[in-house]
Amino acid sequence: MFCVMKFPKALSRYCCKFQYFDREDMGMAFQRFFLIFTACLLSIFILSGGSAQAENPPSFALKWGTQGIADGQFNRPRGLAMDSSGNLYVADTDNHRIQKFSSAGAFISKWGTQGIGNGQFSRPYGVAVDSSGNLYVADTDNHRIQKFSSAGVYITQWGTFGNADGQFSSPYSVTTDSADNIYIADTYNNSIQKFSNVGTFIAKWGGISGSGDGQFSMPFGVIADKSGNIFVADTGNHRIQKLSNTGTFIAKWGDSTAFNSPSGLATDGAGNVFVTDKDNNQIKKFDTAGNLLVTWGSRGSADGQFIFPWGIAADNSGNIYVSDTENHRIEKFTPSVSQTRIIGVSGDMALGNVQIGSTAQKTLTISNTGNSALTVSSITYPAG
Repeated sequence: MFCVMKFPKALSRYCCKFQYFDREDMGMAFQRFFLIFTACLLSIFILSGGSAQAENPPSFALKWGTQGIADGQFNRPRGLAMDSSGNLYVADTDNHRIQKFSSAGAFISKWGTQGIGNGQFSRPYGVAVDSSGNLYVADTDNHRIQKFSSAGVYITQWGTFGNADGQFSSPYSVTTDSADNIYIADTYNNSIQKFSNVGTFIAKWGGISGSGDGQFSMPFGVIADKSGNIFVADTGNHRIQKLSNTGTFIAKWGDSTAFNSPSGLATDGAGNVFVTDKDNNQIKKFDTAGNLLVTWGSRGSADGQFIFPWGIAADNSGNIYVSDTENHRIEKFTPSVSQTRIIGVSGDMALGNVQIGSTAQKTLTISNTGNSALTVSSITYPAG
């Protein structure tokens, strides 16, 4: 029996993977396994000073959509937004419309045609929902933002082409914060703009293409978390930037070796950040500090594969929705299921009897609430 430890780069969380091949004495398997496991865990904490955690990719649940113009069909869908009732809004970009679905993919409604009038669109890329259920659309090629009720009734709009405050050059993404402020990824102006929910200009940051902290190069995506942090998919710089809601730079992560055109962003209730790594045909999940938790996806048209995924959204149950743009469909993923055993804060790790009985590779995780440091003071196991 032997142990394999895996240490991903730039992570504060680690997983131990164990392979054991004890054919002669399977009755000793658990005792030997526990000894190796504890020793590996001790090594991890000596090296990392942190907690051990592994995460499995979510499971493919369902998909819907094919290329076309009928209800429930798409032509290069991009932005996604989820409302508090679990309805999903899709920016059906090259059909110049918005479609609304249930979380199970059932078609509910649609609105929009190509044009410049109220409620018309020219290749809308981004959508967002506020606390009242109103929908905001980044009407990209019309260089404006439009606001609608949840039923698709036109309310207002703002923006014209330009680079002044409140003007846009191909805005790709829109998001709302908990106070219903609106943030726009003003892509070709290399800036983020902030507005009230009636379109009053509040602030702008960026504006000059660059790679410095707080500068952007073609930002495709923007999202706000529940704590008021703003995350930007700084696409041309192949990185994610984290800012305060006043535009103060906080952190950044990624480069051209980590991303290839990061595009869409979503956050979940725990503050994790999901990124569509578009040209790598992958989804990546990070914690709020930028530590990579899990990656899934590859290029293709099978379930769980993507061709240039763009939009992403998370619902209150932790399900993830992805606009698989060049496959002209939406894919839904459910969270991976993990088993948790509660261990006391002190004393022996009395896990009870554990059935091994297999030579298959196993993955185990130890996670503690708050990610406090763990200390292994001694290692003992029964004789025999």
